[in-house]
Amino acid sequence: RSLNDVMEFVADENFKLRAVTWLRAAGHDVTLAPKGAPDRAIAEVAKAEGRILLTHDRDFADSQKFPPSQFAGIVWFNLASPTLERVVTSLAYLLSRLPPSAFAGALITISDVDKFDRSPTP
Repeated sequence: RSLNDVMEFVADENFKLRAVTWLRAAGHDVTLAPKGAPDRAIAEVAKAEGRILLTHDRDFADSQKFPPSQFAGIVWFNLASPTLERVVTSLAYLLSRLPPSAFAGALITISDVDKFDRSPTP
């Protein structure tokens, strides 16, 4: 992986820690949101640091409260069964199909290990 491919993420407190470990092992820069931090504070960290937000929290899919255009990207894991294996598999699938530039200003909803939607569409 070249340095240009390194992506910067912030993981919400509800995001699986072992998935963070997997991302770091793949060469990505991942920070953890402080435990108990309100959504707005997590959003501010993501925006201020230019990090893509990883979350299972449906609130971040509300584009009125959290306009994707203000973020380096929001990835919402809307998996029916968010096991570690399914989260990592869906992340690997997403990262293999979208270039880093496609995350900016987008809400990406992962609904299955091999299915995601990006809005707004490029």
